[in-house]
Amino acid sequence: MAIAICSYCGGLVLIHSTMCPHCGQRGEATVSRRKVSTFGGKKRLPVVVRRLIVCAVVGAGAVMTLALAQLIRPANEHPIEEVMSECDSIREEGEEVAGELNKCEAQLAHLRASAH
Repeated sequence: MAIAICSYCGGLVLIHSTMCPHCGQRGEATVSRRKVSTFGGKKRLPVVVRRLIVCAVVGAGAVMTLALAQLIRPANEHPIEEVMSECDSIREEGEEVAGELNKCEAQLAHLRASAH
């Protein structure tokens, strides 16, 4: 396999090629003085392994993002008071959806039961 250099772009071209694969120009090629390995291409990881590595990196990034979001989120220090104020506002303004007050009171009862 004889290698030449394209006179337009300087890319490596096979001597018997009719055009350069890099720039697409037809033209004369000068013989390369660089040493070219005759042992074949570089060994690469299989496509499945490369895809698994990419998925693992993306997954790790997503997990790190969610963990950071949990760390910087303000803690809900008084959930019972917040639900009580929500129930009071529903009582004052009226229900927008049927059963909204019952749902709020059930949530309040559940919070009170889990607190004790």
